[in-house]
Amino acid sequence: MRIQLPIAIALCLLVLSACQKRGEPLQLPTQDQWRRIQENLLAEAPTPMHDASAVFADHFRLIGWDVEPETVEIGESFAMTFYWEVLKPLDERWQIFVHLDAGGQRQNLDHEAMGGTYPTQQWAEGEIIRDHVTGVLDTALPAGDVEVFLGFWRGEDRLEITDPGSGRVMEDGRLRVGAFPAAWTPPSLEIRRATAPIAIDGRGTDRAWSRAQRTAAWVNPVNGESVEGGDAWAKLLWDDANLYVLMHARDPDVWATLTERDANLWDEEVLELYLDPNGDGQDYLELQLNPLGTVFDAVFPESENRDLASARAVDIEGMVTAVHVSGSVDDRTDADRSWSAEVRIPLASLPGWEAFEPGADAEVRLNLYRYDRPADVDGPVTSAWSPVGPGSFHRPARFGVGTFVGRFGEGTTGLPPSLDGSGEGSGDAVATPELSGQRGLRRLPPAQLRGTGRQPSQNE
Repeated sequence: MRIQLPIAIALCLLVLSACQKRGEPLQLPTQDQWRRIQENLLAEAPTPMHDASAVFADHFRLIGWDVEPETVEIGESFAMTFYWEVLKPLDERWQIFVHLDAGGQRQNLDHEAMGGTYPTQQWAEGEIIRDHVTGVLDTALPAGDVEVFLGFWRGEDRLEITDPGSGRVMEDGRLRVGAFPAAWTPPSLEIRRATAPIAIDGRGTDRAWSRAQRTAAWVNPVNGESVEGGDAWAKLLWDDANLYVLMHARDPDVWATLTERDANLWDEEVLELYLDPNGDGQDYLELQLNPLGTVFDAVFPESENRDLASARAVDIEGMVTAVHVSGSVDDRTDADRSWSAEVRIPLASLPGWEAFEPGADAEVRLNLYRYDRPADVDGPVTSAWSPVGPGSFHRPARFGVGTFVGRFGEGTTGLPPSLDGSGEGSGDAVATPELSGQRGLRRLPPAQLRGTGRQPSQNE
């Protein structure tokens, strides 16, 4: 005679309740949960991708584990599966910790077996249990091998590892059971070649911009998720003499007050470009523009050496910038629409450019950021073209990739008289004049250093 499913569940729960620790109420699984429990109680031991054969407190044996996909993309979803054999029951409820460690960073996947539907005090002797856990690989982790550590914990206690099997017991009581590879695929952008110099007016009205590729919408710089209300993008072009950048942000409340060059523009609203021409993480440029057209430019020798006073003592020679605001900057009671910033940088003035050969599909590492500070939000709303993870925007290894399209000498180059750096644009455009006719970097004497010299905040 066949027993109805609800009756079968009730009978099984009566058996399971015998293993329930006193004082912990038994939560009855739903029919759907019970089906999932049955699906993950295996008839025989599997052959996992990573063998372990480790025993915890003589009660539970980790047969091994799998990861899907085998190489996990940073910022993308993945799944891990752990296979347990119950050597003898344990009438206590333990949680499973899983630590993913790489580059001094850690991602936790702590959980209860089967999502809490079949906790450890219900495990029966001889069972083979398949335990799934899913997540999104943290953007804080670097590409390379991600080490996997696990164990059982309850409060301040951890289950003793009585046999490490193929794993290794760490001093802190964790069991290292192997590693899996993580990959980082940066966003990419074509930097197409302009056949003539581009007029800089802050609006991006030059006809050349119509054929430039636009970046994807910028995202949360920490986790890569979309930014609510955020709408920013950029385009880049080049010719034999210059790199051109156009950045645009939709913004119903455009504002700024800082007017001194190299001021801490990130304390207000700003659009930013980070550029590492030779992709080595050294001598990279940070350029910021605020809605008033104020410029912050700095060159950092390496990502770990952020001496801000020295970095902003460098001004980019020959650079021309302009800003356009669709709305007003000095009235926070009205409704604005957007603002944009346009830049022309002589190639020869870019740090590390002498070791770089543009054209013919050459690549540069770059990133783009935005600080937006709406009146109804506490703190800045930040976005980035390429998410870099927590801690700092200064992570060149996580910048996106710009690919130069075209070759030197194709079409007209040079600077016509209308682009002498003074008074370009009209209306709301604000242009900063060229610093001199010379190329290269100019280091200001100490007396001319601006700002306090404090280190950047975590997102600067």
